[in-house]
Amino acid sequence: MKKLFTLLLIGLLGNFSLSAQNAIEGGITNKAGEGLTEVSITWENTEDAYLNKTIQTDEFGYFMMDDLADGTYRLVVTNATHKTISMDNFEFPRDANLILGLTMESLNETDTAIVRSTPDNNTNIAKVYKQ
Repeated sequence: MKKLFTLLLIGLLGNFSLSAQNAIEGGITNKAGEGLTEVSITWENTEDAYLNKTIQTDEFGYFMMDDLADGTYRLVVTNATHKTISMDNFEFPRDANLILGLTMESLNETDTAIVRSTPDNNTNIAKVYKQ
């Protein structure tokens, strides 16, 4: 019985190691560079709504998520005092690490998002306009 339990446990652990573990962390600030609290960051999976994930920033504007499944996502960032930011077509391959820094604007100005993907440290700048 002990051998059977050990084999089942190893089998379960093996299944968990095969699933994707994409990690995302970063900060949300205002134009003055101050961290914004209570900002909701939602990753909407374009193929399966069951895989959607939402997190909130802490008191310093920081957030971290380490369990996003592989796939293509739409990013939606909302806060009661700032305008919504949304970006499409974030693709997460297996075991990606993403550092995301966003500046939210309270007026009708352009938002700039700096996205740095590790480990290759490519930097892309995307401008998001009010819809």
